[in-house]
Amino acid sequence: MKSKKISTKNTLYYNLTEEEIKNPYLLIIDSFSWDFMPQQLSRLKYWRELLLVEEYYEKRNCPADLYFQYKMVIKMLEAAWLLRKKNRTQTPTPESSLVSAQNEPLKSEDKRLLHSPTFLSPSEILNPYNTFRSIFTEFHLTEYHDILDRWLSEGLSSFYCESILEKKEVITVYENLQKLIEAMYLIHERELNEGYES
Repeated sequence: MKSKKISTKNTLYYNLTEEEIKNPYLLIIDSFSWDFMPQQLSRLKYWRELLLVEEYYEKRNCPADLYFQYKMVIKMLEAAWLLRKKNRTQTPTPESSLVSAQNEPLKSEDKRLLHSPTFLSPSEILNPYNTFRSIFTEFHLTEYHDILDRWLSEGLSSFYCESILEKKEVITVYENLQKLIEAMYLIHERELNEGYES
């Protein structure tokens, strides 16, 4: 019997399909085909509240919804990990559309975008790939996997437990995930959405 060679290159991205590993942009397209950016941010906030506020445990929705959110967020992180070294976005010049001399968003791109990002810095708005690099400075992809596994476990638990997650694992990860969703939205709209005109 022949032994099968297993590539260790892809073992880290175990939630993405083989096609998504080869082309992570497929995951970005998929993530915005199932919901808009504000709804994704709203579900993320709800998930965070499940970790912080005891009363939310009484009013949970279907556990499958939280599990689906978990899988999509993990896959988005894995795609961002693969794309973190890219610089493919069309960076608008300040006078043309996006950022004024005071680094404030201009109205021209806001009119083209269905939703405007609120959590990204001006440099991350100009180049959303900067977000992918910054979210992995504090936590490695494997750490996000571990932390989000605990988030899922706590979110599905019928018992409230304050001590299982550190403050940094909730606040910093939540803020990074907000930025991740907004950065992927900008890439989706600027590079992958055929209806968007730069």
